Amino acid sequence: MPTIFENAKHSEQFNAADSDITISSSDGVLFKVHKRNLAAHSEVFPEGDLATNDEVVLLTEESSTLELLFQYMYRQPQPDITELPFERLSKLAEAAEKYRVFSAMEICRVMMKASLPSHAIAVLAYGAKHGYSKVYSEAAPHTLAVDPAEAFRYLGHAWFVHWVLYREPYLKALAYARKPPSPGGHLLHKGGYAECDLWKPFQQKVADAFETDVPAMNRINDIFSTASGRTGLSACTQCTRRADAWSAQIIKKVSTLPQFTLTLPDPMADTSSEHTDTDN
Repeated sequence: MPTIFENAKHSEQFNAADSDITISSSDGVLFKVHKRNLAAHSEVFPEGDLATNDEVVLLTEESSTLELLFQYMYRQPQPDITELPFERLSKLAEAAEKYRVFSAMEICRVMMKASLPSHAIAVLAYGAKHGYSKVYSEAAPHTLAVDPAEAFRYLGHAWFVHWVLYREPYLKALAYARKPPSPGGHLLHKGGYAECDLWKPFQQKVADAFETDVPAMNRINDIFSTASGRTGLSACTQCTRRADAWSAQIIKKVSTLPQFTLTLPDPMADTSSEHTDTDN
């Protein structure tokens, strides 16, 4: 074994006396494991191509990640990762994908999705990178308020443009959401007045909720209910109907907003037939 490994730390769990391959983590911990196990559980470790036992295979993963990953390659109870801190879970998930350890890939995918709505931009990046549509579709709405610089750090050049194109219509929809419908003849108050004293405070609370908070588009009913309760709007039938019409038009708008997709639109596509109404 090379001199630099003479005083290296060995994994307590993976230090088999009959091992035929030694792997070193990025932080210098040695794992003495078996080629047949690696080859049987990973597409990236073909048994015949692995180093001999007097050589050390250097991997880029930390020892804490490999300690978990190798447990999926032996006939033993798999590790409980349900309480694993997200950073460690994320590293394990990436390692499982990199080395194509299918027994670990599935549970990592489930747990990454279960981490939502926390760590949404990291989960989105993971889902997009590995093509997990259910993961990135569920993560995307929780990333609407993420700062673009942070989004770029996670998504990189590969997926950042997709995220920007997904998010932009939501930003425009915020401005639309702040505009209530006109009262109309059927909503006029007694005496022909368009609104009563309850409307302005209610309108302001709703407009404030949609000022800059893009994720507010995902909780429309809660916003209207809270604003109505705090201003006593329910005491006025006409204003309540107008509020219902307002929330309905926002919900309709949101239903037309795009889903996150891994496919970019064709910049050469004919858009001459698209509707130019600002409400669409």
